[in-house]
Amino acid sequence: MSLEATIGGLAAATGFFTWSHQQRQNVLNDRFNGVKKRLDEVEKTIVEFPLIYASKADLNYGLNEIKDRLNHINDKLDQLIMSKLGEKA
Repeated sequence: MSLEATIGGLAAATGFFTWSHQQRQNVLNDRFNGVKKRLDEVEKTIVEFPLIYASKADLNYGLNEIKDRLNHINDKLDQLIMSKLGEKA
């Protein structure tokens, strides 16, 4: 086997190894970028979470306000009904 054939074989083997390594590196980079993209989406969702959803304490406070307003309306209606009944008597 001549020296040129040996050097050519080594060059071909080195080229194949480099190409194979580069392909594996591209696959890893694609996977890494996919994970990074999903992580960015999760972080964005977590940041938006308090803006979209109310906490239990906020919900209870809001429901208590609604309950108080409905009780106030109920009292006013009772007063109105009683005054109308008093006018008829």
